[in-house]
Amino acid sequence: MKKISVLLVVLFLLVTFTVATADSAGFSISLRRDFGYGGMGNQIQGRFSILVPEDIDFVEVIFYMDDTEMGRLTDAPFRFQFSTDDYPPGDHEYWAKGILSDGSELTSNRINAFVLSKEEANSSLGSIMLIIFGGIGVAVALSFVISGAVSKKVKQGEYFDENLLPKGYHVHGGTICNQCGKPYAYKVFSGNFITHKLERCPHCGKWSFSRPVSREAMIAAAEEMRGVDKNENVESVDGMSEEEKLRKQLEESKYTG
Repeated sequence: MKKISVLLVVLFLLVTFTVATADSAGFSISLRRDFGYGGMGNQIQGRFSILVPEDIDFVEVIFYMDDTEMGRLTDAPFRFQFSTDDYPPGDHEYWAKGILSDGSELTSNRINAFVLSKEEANSSLGSIMLIIFGGIGVAVALSFVISGAVSKKVKQGEYFDENLLPKGYHVHGGTICNQCGKPYAYKVFSGNFITHKLERCPHCGKWSFSRPVSREAMIAAAEEMRGVDKNENVESVDGMSEEEKLRKQLEESKYTG
């Protein structure tokens, strides 16, 4: 008889533990921004929604902020939308309680968020925009500095390596300028736009969107560029071009008898 009593107590404890475990298992909610500010860390301001998983057959879900009830929903999908402006700013916890058809309850996880006022959100957003545009400004300035250095190498004839490829092509690739038709290598600060890049040509100095070209196309463009350069008037040792020397000889021939 004593053994039976002990067995009944053990079974009772197991059943109790199982029920308690099921009740404490809970469910997971998520916090989604619909419109507003969701900035650094867990800061929020604006209109948000608390989402409940659809695979649990709740008959009612009660939504809370800390210990304050925010609202109830009795129809799926259980998505509760709220505005942070309707509640005091500060550090808050969002959670929900779901009621099943048998009357049992499940409690969700808790999501911690720091609610900002409109003024605080605008200030934080302004700081973020300042950082973003400041970074863009620094990148553009560096691009101009690097473009100037590359342009100097172009003028000095030091831009192409022994394989007629622009220096830097093996690192970032390159393209052919759609303005002047001359090849150049992309720099590390080139603006990336998925398939195209925004870059300044070191030859003509014009900005344009372009796509990377192959090694063979770059070499062919470099050979063509060198061919054009060879046909240009080159100053002689005395500082006069061939055309100027010819014109001088014609002028001097008028006075020879």
